[in-house]
Amino acid sequence: MLITNRHIASRPIRDIVEAAIKGGVDAVQIREKDLDRDDLRLVAQTILDAVPDGFPVIMNGNIDLATTLSLGLHLPEKQTIPDPGAFPLLGRSVHAPESASAEPITDYLIAGTIFPTSSKPGAPGIGLHGLKAIVGATNQPVLAIGGIEPHHVASVLAVGAHGIGVMSGILTADDPEAAARAFSQAFQGEHPMLKPEPPTGIEVTVNGKPLVLEKSMTIQEFLEMKGLHENMVVVEHNGVILKKVGFQDAHLGHGDIVEVVHFVGGGHS
Repeated sequence: MLITNRHIASRPIRDIVEAAIKGGVDAVQIREKDLDRDDLRLVAQTILDAVPDGFPVIMNGNIDLATTLSLGLHLPEKQTIPDPGAFPLLGRSVHAPESASAEPITDYLIAGTIFPTSSKPGAPGIGLHGLKAIVGATNQPVLAIGGIEPHHVASVLAVGAHGIGVMSGILTADDPEAAARAFSQAFQGEHPMLKPEPPTGIEVTVNGKPLVLEKSMTIQEFLEMKGLHENMVVVEHNGVILKKVGFQDAHLGHGDIVEVVHFVGGGHS
């Protein structure tokens, strides 16, 4: 799902939407919250003129325009949901398992922010561990959003997400069609529902890159495997900076996110 934001777009939104669809985008969400109704309608109509008949287009937040233009509707986490039958698609953003489990009537959920992103400055991200918890709290399809690059797709799908939402990864690209195609190609053969066998090993993300471990191990064992001394690193495990005394007790699990900062030079303390 492409999420629009004309302020960061490398070219007119219509051109990006057309290119992104050629590259494999499956839906477009119009998210232009600073526009008044008339200007937002003009943007929506421009996008509708650029997409094939029947292509899913979703309006973020504006119930009136979604109804008037027969668009899907996407709502923030705490906004009251109107009659769900009035929209071809109904979605909501969620940021915690509790919100996901309390959401019985939408067609999909968008979970995030997964990784830190310039679109949400200051938001640390819930990581793959947080995404996995949200997916496990609902039977609805969950799309992951926030700082996702093509190399993240396999890990995002591995913890149960059905897809992704992308903003800057396509909007800011010099070639939006190629950027969309990179995301689309990352899905090929990677979705768990398409695999004859479940993935083997333990999939984690280390310093933003996916990694498959052959077996479960502690943080201490992981550092030793990488040839890193415990006194020369700072380790963040699922958003929590660990004390060195906890390295032997913290185990790496499927979907965990680890950041390791290695200090170079000096002596052991």
